[in-house]
Amino acid sequence: MMLGKLNETQISNILTGQVIGRLACTDGKQPYIVPLTYTYNGKYIYGQTNEGMKLDILRKIRWYVLR
Repeated sequence: MMLGKLNETQISNILTGQVIGRLACTDGKQPYIVPLTYTYNGKYIYGQTNEGMKLDILRKIRWYVLR
């Protein structure tokens, strides 16, 4: 388990060292957490998914977490 704050280099190392994360968001009523394949180019995180609840929620809100 990691405790404390990460610096930019640590964050970049974690994001570039993985290809699967968990995307967490909410529709305002309940949390929704799903696995997501992604890539990180040093500035942006790009994910791939199919149509469904995840995209419906993400289109409505702009707040989510990738873990």
